[in-house]
Amino acid sequence: MSDVSIPFGITPPDALYELAEAMRGVVEQMVRIDEPHPELARAQEEVEAIAERLDGIARKGVHPRMLPNSEPNALDARPYYPGDATRWHCNPFHPPLELERKGDKMLRGRFRLGLTHEGPPGCAHGGYVAMVFDQVLGHANVLFGIPGLTARLVVRYRRPTPLFEELVLETDAPQVMGARRCVVKGRILHDGLVTASGECLFSRPDVEFTDLALLGSQR
Repeated sequence: MSDVSIPFGITPPDALYELAEAMRGVVEQMVRIDEPHPELARAQEEVEAIAERLDGIARKGVHPRMLPNSEPNALDARPYYPGDATRWHCNPFHPPLELERKGDKMLRGRFRLGLTHEGPPGCAHGGYVAMVFDQVLGHANVLFGIPGLTARLVVRYRRPTPLFEELVLETDAPQVMGARRCVVKGRILHDGLVTASGECLFSRPDVEFTDLALLGSQR
């Protein structure tokens, strides 16, 4: 197993992280409101104005730039950010993750989920739990130098995953299964207790990883 982190995706500007954090605050407050109020109409106008301003600087292309330092090219290709779990939170939909390598066999991340991610009262929606597993297990896969595409994700929900509390996601090192497949396992813990466990089967594409990345930036 190779121990090389493969660069993939574009690095967001710092200001985008800060804007995403501000937008998370907007969503968190929205889902706390339960009465009509004139402030809602004013807020809508302001948000629409912000969206119009950002439209003036956003890339308009449909296809992504997937390699570091690749240029927008004639198609005005948009940046691709989600390939790395350490920078996916430039999208306000995703919770920030603090990731660290633990020796040569484990990746550990710390994060919190808010009202944006609520399912049962006071607890995370199972779909968001699965999304975090998919992202972080995939990140571990790339970190160990064997990137692939999710073929199967199995999540076991052992107990409710609480909102607002620090959560820890630990992953094991990928287990290689033949030339094109590997399995990565992980678990989410709260106060040392496992709330959910995940196992993801990844399949390497028929084309080389770098070729796959080039497809997205050269279309």
